[in-house]
Amino acid sequence: MKMGAVEFVDTVVNRARTLGASDIHIDPFSKATHVRFRIDGLLRTITTIPPPLHSEVIARVKILAGLRTDIHQTSQDGRFRYVQGDCDIRVSTLPTQYGENVVMRILTKRSFGNSGNILAELGVSVVDIKNIETALKRRRGLIVVTGPTGSGKTTTLYALLTMLNSGTVSIVTLEDPIEYAIEGVRQVQVNHKYGMSFVTGLRAILRQDPDIIMIGEIRDSETAKIAVHSALTGHLVISTLHTENACAAIPRLMDMGIDPYLISATLSLVVGQKLLRLICRECRVARDEADSLDGTRLPACKNCSMTGYKGRIGIYESLLVDEHARKAILDRVALDNVISLRTMNIDAIEKIAQGLTSREELTRVLYEQQL
Repeated sequence: MKMGAVEFVDTVVNRARTLGASDIHIDPFSKATHVRFRIDGLLRTITTIPPPLHSEVIARVKILAGLRTDIHQTSQDGRFRYVQGDCDIRVSTLPTQYGENVVMRILTKRSFGNSGNILAELGVSVVDIKNIETALKRRRGLIVVTGPTGSGKTTTLYALLTMLNSGTVSIVTLEDPIEYAIEGVRQVQVNHKYGMSFVTGLRAILRQDPDIIMIGEIRDSETAKIAVHSALTGHLVISTLHTENACAAIPRLMDMGIDPYLISATLSLVVGQKLLRLICRECRVARDEADSLDGTRLPACKNCSMTGYKGRIGIYESLLVDEHARKAILDRVALDNVISLRTMNIDAIEKIAQGLTSREELTRVLYEQQL
């Protein structure tokens, strides 16, 4: 029986939720449209649909997301609530050579709780937790979480906000988009259509008597300058930057026009992070049993879709800015040359030793080699 667009979209979203996908890609090509899921950071082709069905599927997604179905030559962004899967889905469309491309980000409800073990649950080491807690207790300055796209930076920001959300401080966030709702935190959505950018939003927030400000991302020099000014005037500012490691945050801020003396005066902590795939628990047990018997290796199992991996864990490094680091920043000396840092590589090697991930996965992520 031929499946219609409504049923097809429901089926695709349900399957993505079942498989634990973070994103759904509907990619049109010359002969067919490929439906791909991003699972544990990697894309997998799940099915294909013929070109005639493509426009119907795109129209269905647009209707759900409240987008214009009569506009095809420009990008659109929307969102809808998927009640059956108890999640929100963020939708982005983009015109391409063979039709409109759609990417749906699945925003599953996540409970961060109030446990003191919240960072440990994310995979943060004891050393890095101590540095983070020290910086949070200062209640002023700039805390930056760095890493590539899709490395879990936003999750870390929300974890920090949860730790700070005592009810005795005013916390305001500026996000694009708001991914998780936190009770007791005033969360503001960036809306360029109505003039609410990161810059105008930050200026408005500063008039709201905040103690703590979370900026989803420092994207440009103007946002960076306001963030640094806010930290300089006694606020605790938390945000993210796209850099490869913690030490690279300093030259990145300088590239955005922030003077070294301002960075030295305001920067409190930089956390660097990436995500590694976890070795599947079920087939790991099977492999361990086989190793103990005759040294052979069993193949991956159905639990991990025959990949050998299921789920992801963060690897972290933390730079707590002390007087030694501040002097190096003022002197424009590369921090990785003058300070001792427990790097992400070391954190990853420890997780490999614990049997959580593999050397192949570390190589793939850190050196971008697809093995």
